[in-house]
Amino acid sequence: MSHQSLQPGQTAPFPADDGTPESSPGGVRKGQPVPPAMLAKARSTPRSVRIVREGDMMTMDFLPDRITIVIDAGGRVISSRRG
Repeated sequence: MSHQSLQPGQTAPFPADDGTPESSPGGVRKGQPVPPAMLAKARSTPRSVRIVREGDMMTMDFLPDRITIVIDAGGRVISSRRG
């Protein structure tokens, strides 16, 4: 991953998440279960990937190399984003 020099308060641009692997951080798809590789990565390196249920509390710190995946009660992806 290449790193950009950002000014205070500025965030790195990422493509819109339209549900396709090419645009979704981590290649996860809305409405699908979290891919096994992402589950394994979340378990082994939680600072790189975090998986949270919709409505759960979480820190709001922005880590540009982290992927946050929000899932529903059934374990299906609602959204994914960097940070």
